[in-house]
Amino acid sequence: MEHAFDRSSLGAFLRTRRTALQPEAVGLRRGPRRRAPGLRREEMAELCPMSADYFARLKRGDGPQPSEQRVAAIARGLRLTPEERNHLFLFVGYRTAPTASCGPRT
Repeated sequence: MEHAFDRSSLGAFLRTRRTALQPEAVGLRRGPRRRAPGLRREEMAELCPMSADYFARLKRGDGPQPSEQRVAAIARGLRLTPEERNHLFLFVGYRTAPTASCGPRT
């Protein structure tokens, strides 16, 4: 059974993760003039192979429902734990993360 796509929870989750991740933690260089904590929108988009505009739309809660493959890419890019990955899949309307597209479970 599929769940409803919870745009507001997905947006809140992405905003929280963006603020929590630091460039150095994901292999990016911290550039000058960084005014806000966490990653820039463009950096998040680079980590989750998508356009910055698409990421911004998801974060604002007005984007389309991402495919399971796109959600798996977001989970990998954000370095989510298996529990966080499952929450992400539920926000987007899917049951749980498909094992094959999320990599090995530890």
